[in-house]
Amino acid sequence: MECMEAQQQAVCWACMTTVILPHQDGMYAQSYKCGWCGAITQAMPAEQILQPSFHFRLLKKLRQLFVCLMWGILTSIPVIGMPFVLPHLVSGPGLALHYVWDVLLGCNVYFNYWAAIFHHPGPVMGVMDRVKAPAARCYEGLSFCLACQAPKPLDAHHCSRCRTCVMEMDHHCIFLNNCVGLNNMRHFLLLIVFLMIGCIYVLSSCVVLLLQQQDLVRAQWARVLVPILRSGRFWELLVITPKFMLSSPGWLAGTTYMAVLSTGALPGLALLLTSELRLILSGQTYIESLQGRSLHPEPSSLSALRRIFGRGHPITWLAIRWHPAPGSAAASQSYKKNI
Repeated sequence: MECMEAQQQAVCWACMTTVILPHQDGMYAQSYKCGWCGAITQAMPAEQILQPSFHFRLLKKLRQLFVCLMWGILTSIPVIGMPFVLPHLVSGPGLALHYVWDVLLGCNVYFNYWAAIFHHPGPVMGVMDRVKAPAARCYEGLSFCLACQAPKPLDAHHCSRCRTCVMEMDHHCIFLNNCVGLNNMRHFLLLIVFLMIGCIYVLSSCVVLLLQQQDLVRAQWARVLVPILRSGRFWELLVITPKFMLSSPGWLAGTTYMAVLSTGALPGLALLLTSELRLILSGQTYIESLQGRSLHPEPSSLSALRRIFGRGHPITWLAIRWHPAPGSAAASQSYKKNI
């Protein structure tokens, strides 16, 4: 925005029309809408536009390492569970069924995690194709991103970490090192759903196995816990679980590891899924909820979910699909060509 005459006038970024800034109590508006082309301009000091720095690049590398750590944790569950834990739980045809279930569940978890990471969360490029040349109301409802130096819709938000604008950005997820937006929201939600199913399955299997071997488990805990209590080194209770695992047989150490991991992850996943579904049903993203606005209200809960998962039967919402589902908002924005 180029300001003139003590900021009483400004030039619209889209059509270059000179407009008069509204003011109240001596304060001029920080945003205004052009009466001719409909574009919205928001003022932002130049110093607020962040430039790449050493710390920014360092944090980017650390976030990538964190994603690799998450991949390692997800991979450790089947690597430990299938060869070391399941054979002690069941045998024969039951073991084969468990293996088939593990493969199906793992494929869905890894695929949706991969898709949520590597999909662009919501490119603005496809939305802007309709703007060909300046004309009356051609920029209706569009604003200008000073960081990207490009126009964007009102439901797009600039992410300082990804350094791009994202359509219907919900949040930047450190577990993905990527934003969650309109284009990968479906994969993000399915990832949470399948992770919750996996946590329930792993935890229930571990509990059944520990109950089956409860005499051995009690004896092992006694060997680890009693010396600590007798010696008075109570600070060792802080690391009693690792000590128990290191001194236990492989199957018992693996069972304990998976039980602790799934028990810790399940409440957080349930809370996250509940929060995301509440926002979707209200037609909001997390950022829009903070701003107190709802740009995409739907007449019913089913239509709000179909906006994310497509028009198919709810059973088909769980299908492995790389491109946006037919009938979803992401597919209607023609994002497929930008993936």
